[in-house]
Amino acid sequence: MPYKTTAYKLYENALQVSDSIELFSADSVGFGFSEEEIEQFRTTVTSFGAALTETGNQLNDRKASREEIKSLIKDCNKILKENFYPFALFVSETHPEFYRE
Repeated sequence: MPYKTTAYKLYENALQVSDSIELFSADSVGFGFSEEEIEQFRTTVTSFGAALTETGNQLNDRKASREEIKSLIKDCNKILKENFYPFALFVSETHPEFYRE
C-alpha cells in the first residue's frame, strides 16, 4: 500500500529490505536473485534516499525564501507608508494626477 505511506517510510522499509537481503545474500541468490540485481536494488535505494534528502532541502530553502520575500514586502510597504504617501499628499494640490495614481 505505497500510496498510503510517506516517502520516508518507503525509504526506511527499502533500507531494511536491502540490509536483510545483504545479510542473507547467499540464500537470496538461491531464491532467484542475482548478485547484480541485489547490488542494483541497493544502488536504487541509495539514490532514492539522496533524491529524498535533496527534495527536503529544496523545500526548506523554498520556505526560507518565501519568509524572506514576505519580510521584504512588509519593509517595502512600511517605506511607502512612511515616506512616499506623505510626499504624494504634499504635492496633491499641484499635481492631482500624481496623487490620484
